[in-house]
Order: sequence, then C-alpha cells, then structure tokens
Amino acid sequence: MPLDKAFQPHVSTPVLNPDGTLNEQFVSYFNQIQNKTNTGDDEIEEALGAIYALLAPGLSGLGAQLFAQGKEVSDLVQSIAANQTQGNLTAATLGECKKTISDQEQLIAQLLSAVGGLAARLGELTKPNAIQFETAAYQLLESDSGVVGDASAGAFDVTLPDPTRTKDRDFFVQNAGVSGNVTAKPFAAESLSGAASTIILPTSPFTANLFKSDGIDWIVT
Repeated sequence: MPLDKAFQPHVSTPVLNPDGTLNEQFVSYFNQIQNKTNTGDDEIEEALGAIYALLAPGLSGLGAQLFAQGKEVSDLVQSIAANQTQGNLTAATLGECKKTISDQEQLIAQLLSAVGGLAARLGELTKPNAIQFETAAYQLLESDSGVVGDASAGAFDVTLPDPTRTKDRDFFVQNAGVSGNVTAKPFAAESLSGAASTIILPTSPFTANLFKSDGIDWIVT
C-alpha cells in the first residue's frame, strides 16, 4: 500500500514546535514509515528522502543558530574571564596604592612630629642666653648661660640642665657672695667629673665653675 498522503506533512509545516519538540505531523509520518505493513521498502526510502529534504534546511538553520550562539557564549565567557583578570589586577594595584598611602601617612606623621620637636628645640636654643642672678635654689634652663649666685643669706643649690639635651654646651655657676656655699647639682643621677656635686666657695675675687655636657655627664673645669 502506498503511503497515506494525509499523513505526509506539507513542505511549509514547521519541523519543530515552539517548545523544541518534533511537530505532531512528523511524528505520525515517522510512525507510518516505521509500520512496514503500510508500505514497501522502495516507498520507505522515497519517504525518508522526502523527510530528509524537509528536515535538512531546518536542521541546517538550527545548527547555524546553535553555532552562532555557541560562539557568542564562548566570547562572553572569554570576556568575563578577561574582565575578572583585569578586575583582580586592578584590585591588587589599588591594594598596593592603599598600602603605600598608609605607609606615607605614617611617615608624614612621624616627620611632622620630628619637625615639631626640632622646632621646639630650636626655639629653646635660639633664646638669648640669660645670666641669672639668684639668692636661692635655682634650676638652670637650656636658654640660660649661667648663674651668678649670692649665698650670703644662706647656702643653696643650683641644678644643671639635662646633659642629654645640651651636648657640647657650657654653663657656669659663680658664687659672688661674701659667705655661704653655692652647690652645683646634676639634673638627675649623672656625675660632675665623677662627683655627685660641686661646691663653689665664696672667695675674692669671685670664682666660677664651668660645666660642659658630653651628652651623658658633666665635665667640670
């Protein structure tokens, strides 16, 4: 028996349904071909050739679309990978920049602190070196050059400045009284040419002792 033409899909019949499944007309047609009681071998070959002719353009178009979409997906994957790599490099660069800025901020803070300390020190050192006239206990300042003491009303001490802040500087202590001793004492526990203190006696003409800092202790001359 020849194939039932009612089952043969028209050339304009779409091969695939919108959901991607095979069109029902083609399903019926295939089923009829597979039922050999309805047709002979020659008719089957002829039917298969016709089906192939109908399917080929659609399948070719579908293959082309899939190839194009596959290429687009591949390009997109490469683009994402490239962007991720670039993003990682950018993040790493920004991290290094942030660390450098942080280090520079710390360095700037240290420099500002050091400059502030130097400015204060310079201010002390550039003050006029004053000669102090004292009749009672006195603490020598870094801006002083020395003390002229008069212990006639009673002995007293003159404390030297910090030798670590006055390296290579000289300070004098003089006893200008007719009586009483003026005693020069260290800022802390440093020595005065090996001694714990130096006594300046009242003599005529007036005598003075010079104290020179070596940065640690005092040298008495």
